[in-house]
Amino acid sequence: MIPSSTPIKFVRLPPSPLSGGVGLTPPAAGTLLADVRELITTARDVTAQAVNSALVLLHWQVGTRVRSEALKESRAGYGEQIVPTLSRELEAEFERGFS
Repeated sequence: MIPSSTPIKFVRLPPSPLSGGVGLTPPAAGTLLADVRELITTARDVTAQAVNSALVLLHWQVGTRVRSEALKESRAGYGEQIVPTLSRELEAEFERGFS
């Protein structure tokens, strides 16, 4: 990957009959394309990792709150009913992912 501080060098082409002027084209367009593809892929990977980390933390925090506040640190029969109820209410508001 080319560091962002590396300048792109352009070469002067002969005038184009269509544009009536001089065109500028990078000498290694394939390298530019490969670098941009790598930037996009890296950004997607970093984003996916950040989202996954945030979701793991969210689910851990939800589980901790349910255990400490709704179940009062026990495994009572009432606690078994609170989870499906909480799930239905969250899915109604946030759609999917809370079943």
